[in-house]
Amino acid sequence: MLSLQADVGANPPSCRRPTAYPTGKPQITRIWAEHECQLVELLCGLDRSSRMNRSGHPASDACVEAYAKGAIVVAAFIAGVVVEVLEASRDGIA
Repeated sequence: MLSLQADVGANPPSCRRPTAYPTGKPQITRIWAEHECQLVELLCGLDRSSRMNRSGHPASDACVEAYAKGAIVVAAFIAGVVVEVLEASRDGIA
């Protein structure tokens, strides 16, 4: 059965400071074979819930990596948004 309980911790996500700040305007770009490592890293970095939403099952890193590599090879076109960021320090100040 689904649970609709919210996780209300001492530091809810809406109150947390971001850990990275955009440094420029986002750019839409075509994803080519040379971006394979970044795509694999991005998809493998998804949490369990995001993997479930994207693939319909809690895909392992190996499954996600195979998916990303296959997509790069067979897709007619893959677009991505590239945003350069400045990492914040532990206290949230960039």
